[in-house]
Amino acid sequence: MPEDIASAPENYGVILGTKQPNFTYNLSSAVQKQYDAGTFEPVVVPYDRVQKIIPETALKLKELYPKLKRHEIDQILNIYFGPYRLSREGLREGFEKKDYVSSAAAQHAQVHALSYGSSGEADPEYIRKVFDMAVTHDNLAHAADAEGISTREFGMQSELAVARIFMNLHKEAKVYLPNYTGNGKSLDDEVRTWDVENGVDFCAVVPSAQGSTMFLTDAKGQYKYPTNDHLRRTGVRVQADVGSHFMTNQEINRLPLSLRQFIDEVDPSMVYKIRVVIPTGAEQLTPLQLAYEEYYGDKLETLRNFAQVGEEVEERVARSIIKLSQPLALAA
Repeated sequence: MPEDIASAPENYGVILGTKQPNFTYNLSSAVQKQYDAGTFEPVVVPYDRVQKIIPETALKLKELYPKLKRHEIDQILNIYFGPYRLSREGLREGFEKKDYVSSAAAQHAQVHALSYGSSGEADPEYIRKVFDMAVTHDNLAHAADAEGISTREFGMQSELAVARIFMNLHKEAKVYLPNYTGNGKSLDDEVRTWDVENGVDFCAVVPSAQGSTMFLTDAKGQYKYPTNDHLRRTGVRVQADVGSHFMTNQEINRLPLSLRQFIDEVDPSMVYKIRVVIPTGAEQLTPLQLAYEEYYGDKLETLRNFAQVGEEVEERVARSIIKLSQPLALAA
């Protein structure tokens, strides 16, 4: 089943109840000291070294928590190590399909953790662990030898930012991620068929006067306008773009079974496929360090304000969604 981004992740209890790997704790602590000093120079950790730590961590988890299932250990490793679990060659040159599925699953897990960790509903210990995850991955994205990872990191931030726009739009709006947990066949069924094969990062459901509208959403981030920009814009991207396509019944019937089943379950009045491209420059998408400094190191407030888009970007995307869905009322 898809994961409601506003609810506690399935792995919430596992993350909360297990010891955080020393690697992420120590690296996060080192970076935070720089934040506190008002400086930031990425801590470069050799990629090969970390990839050796990962199986050691898995064995240690199994030793400490013998009742943990394989997919639960995978979830812990995804949260804390994320892109470190992927090959450097794949990050630079592109993955095979099975590796794309693994990368996408880890990204959705991190988006869900950041969303719930910033909701105000999570335990303080969970917030601390998610904060350390965010610091570790942000550091990695800026490290000199992390080619290919910054693009992935900004992809994760963009997915989170666009999901927040939907949730801010209406108090009853829902965002559902494909089931990334690896519990049963759901990882291959949903992450593969929704995201990897059809470009659907998440399904958003917005109440409307006609019932509800579902958006099969592809969330993207771009630092610069593409060379073939249809409006001939150049340089650093400052505007969001939204493209949409109304899905006919015939087109819906051609979607993968897992998506069709979910659409049938929600039973929306309208279904759109939508692509949202947002700018990822520091002035348009709040960097982690800036959020940390503005909120004096408060971990919850840092997570809440990390990867937030500016007002103009949010308004542009929101107007496009409103035009398509006609929501009953905006959230207070």
